[in-house]
Amino acid sequence: MSRYYELETVSNWLCEVFLHAGLKPRDATILCEQLLLAECRGVHSHGLLLTRVYYDRIRAGGIRANYELAVVERNGPVLVLDGGGGPGQSLALDAMERTIDTGRKYPIAMTVLRNSNHIGMLASYALRAVNQNFIAIILTNTGPSICAFGGEGRQLGNNAICIAAPSDSGAHFVLDIATGEVACGKVRYAAINGTSLVEDSFRVLGSSSCLPSEFDNGGYVPPFGGHKGYGLCLAVDVLTGILADSLTSFDVKGQRRHLECPTGCSQTFLVINGASVSSFSKIASNLMHFLERVRELSPTDPDQPILIPGDLEREFEKETKKKGILIPVALIDELNKIATELGVNLISESKEAYHQ
Repeated sequence: MSRYYELETVSNWLCEVFLHAGLKPRDATILCEQLLLAECRGVHSHGLLLTRVYYDRIRAGGIRANYELAVVERNGPVLVLDGGGGPGQSLALDAMERTIDTGRKYPIAMTVLRNSNHIGMLASYALRAVNQNFIAIILTNTGPSICAFGGEGRQLGNNAICIAAPSDSGAHFVLDIATGEVACGKVRYAAINGTSLVEDSFRVLGSSSCLPSEFDNGGYVPPFGGHKGYGLCLAVDVLTGILADSLTSFDVKGQRRHLECPTGCSQTFLVINGASVSSFSKIASNLMHFLERVRELSPTDPDQPILIPGDLEREFEKETKKKGILIPVALIDELNKIATELGVNLISESKEAYHQ
């Protein structure tokens, strides 16, 4: 069972929680905005589900409230930053903004961020670039949660990739994927929401049932597409941890298992200034026509039209802004536990509850 809550109500409550947990106002606001954007786009794995783990990590010191984002090296359009173990969303937003600023001066700009934390939904940062007429590529490595091709157990990170490009129609191309069959957060969300997942999207060592509720007791995810997802997973480590002279996913800390330590993950942000190759208007127009041709392809099911990466999330966001955020009751109970621990108001319904 789930209920709808007004976006403003949840936003105000969430910011209050992170402020009481110890974050500075700017960081609390950014973290709140990023989690709610994920909820608005239907990416529940990177939304309110993360409130508890972020709250615990802030309190334990794994997400450092007092941190410094330091410039390690600057070489023309390339920037290397050290995040000091601060809130991943704030670090990523600053890194993305610096990359965009550099991209106004160069055809291509890249920022490598090390000593970071989990940054949430990659698309939120890519969209900032796309909305300023850039093509964006974002990569992040993570702690072990998927198996190698031919392996079993948590061996490598469920490393993620986002590629986004602007279209004249406003229906931008936004590909945001993990290299495992499913994001680990989707398994946890299924557990708290009482729903099932596609068969074989995850596995549990020593168990044949593979219930989502068992995931944190030996669960792991296979790479998507077998050797292809596995290869992309390794490539992301090359372009993040290796490039940053930092940790690969072997050594990145799991944010749930090491509450007191920054995860040490790395991210790479790259923007392409299309105007340096062609006129931006021509690129955006060409992309729009290309995507229109893709949408016109014949589907196997006439009731299921061909979609473009980003379509489902954009439509979900429109519906969320009309109806509010749909939150499982079990997750509301968990959020209220946090409120009780902090001595702040419980999250409250501000409109009629709907049931799903």
